[in-house]
Amino acid sequence: MDLWEIESSFLRVASSERNGASTYEEMAKEKLGRSCSLEQLPTPARAQAIALWQPKGTCRLIPVGKGYITIFLDNEEDRNKIWSGGPWVIGKQLLRLSPWSPFFDPEKQRNTHALVWVKFPGLGVEFWEVDTLMVLGRTLGTPIQVDHSSTTIEFGYFAKVLVEVDLADPIPKKILVEVEGGDFLQKVELGATPKFCSHCKIIGHTFVECRAIKEQVQRAEDPKNFTKRSQQLKTPSQRTKRRELGKKIKERPFPMGRIWTWGQRPGNLWCLWKSGPNVPVLVVASSQQIAISYDGFLLSAIHGMVTTSARRAFWTDMESITNLNLPWLAIGNFNCIRSWDERSGGTGPLPCSITDFNDCIDACRLTESFTSGPKYSWRNNQKGRAKILRRLDRALYNNAWIQKFDGWSCKYLARDNSDHSALVGSIQSIPKPSNIPFRFLSGWVTASSFRDLVICSWDESFIGDPNFVLMKKLQRLKAAIKT
Repeated sequence: MDLWEIESSFLRVASSERNGASTYEEMAKEKLGRSCSLEQLPTPARAQAIALWQPKGTCRLIPVGKGYITIFLDNEEDRNKIWSGGPWVIGKQLLRLSPWSPFFDPEKQRNTHALVWVKFPGLGVEFWEVDTLMVLGRTLGTPIQVDHSSTTIEFGYFAKVLVEVDLADPIPKKILVEVEGGDFLQKVELGATPKFCSHCKIIGHTFVECRAIKEQVQRAEDPKNFTKRSQQLKTPSQRTKRRELGKKIKERPFPMGRIWTWGQRPGNLWCLWKSGPNVPVLVVASSQQIAISYDGFLLSAIHGMVTTSARRAFWTDMESITNLNLPWLAIGNFNCIRSWDERSGGTGPLPCSITDFNDCIDACRLTESFTSGPKYSWRNNQKGRAKILRRLDRALYNNAWIQKFDGWSCKYLARDNSDHSALVGSIQSIPKPSNIPFRFLSGWVTASSFRDLVICSWDESFIGDPNFVLMKKLQRLKAAIKT
């Protein structure tokens, strides 16, 4: 028997003997959606497939489980027609062809593709041609067909295209359409999608239902998985790096109960807490956030990636946490700004990165915490024209959080050894230090009551040496202005 195997864009021929007979078989796997069980291929689906392909020779469809079937053909013409044709939609499901390979195990396959009706609301009718809508759909995946009401412009409001999307990839909520005379951003709305887990990257269950997450939570509750330290813990010594930098950094010990590091993750995020009867439960552990559940609320420590594409997976994880419906605080370095006035110097970010961030905040129904202190939380430690300032660190919370912790607010502290300002949150107002050096602000002169304040303070007399009198009057005036 000669076995012709479809592999990428070429044929590979292998010779073997089976019962002394010589035949030609061309094989390929074909996968239907998980919503259509093919343990026993339905007769209507078989009939529809045969009617679509109209093979000249024998065509056998053999189910192998998990929605996969093997197609047996006896001639090359039918093989080429099925392989290069399509897309094939059978039983309202897209059939995805892939090369046949030996030792195929349906249990090990991971499906991330689904057929989704994509809406383009507010799209001008001049763009409602089939070719144009298919081009718009191609930006999200593989377009299959345009809705009949869109081609005839019967309904209005939005155009609709059936697209095969890969749910494992970030799906933009807006796309940039370039036309003669100007460009515009077109909003994208997805229709009903199957259950998809952003953690496992597979269709079939949601993030909340994920068994892998539950196993992580169970392991997190096991004290054996914690890295224990003593009550007095010092930051790791970095003397070699300090000598290279030429800076002397003072080690500051701080009391701590435990340090939580997770698996082989990068060490950019740590979860630390004092010893107590309650132990936090890990919800999400990734290179961009650690989310824990503690005493009935959620806390996410954030360190977003630098690139826009890498952050999109993080935005998806953020939206998944919303489904837990608990008081939630997300705090840290998001590595992204929300508007152009949150930057100074350097080149501006991509507009889509700002849009993605704001869309994620809206989708998660979060609100940014009131923050006092410096306007920018990060700087590149350069001077002059090379200086760049950004507001990258922030705290976001939902309505349930502010109801549980009324009066929550944050404050940026002065930078010390880091290029980021520390962000401190508290339910009570953070008092202003009493030892802040006095600094005169020119804006005070424009206040209507400033002149009267100076005259009232200066007219009070002192007895003594003129230099002594001047010093006392200045001290009294400074105290009056500071209050």
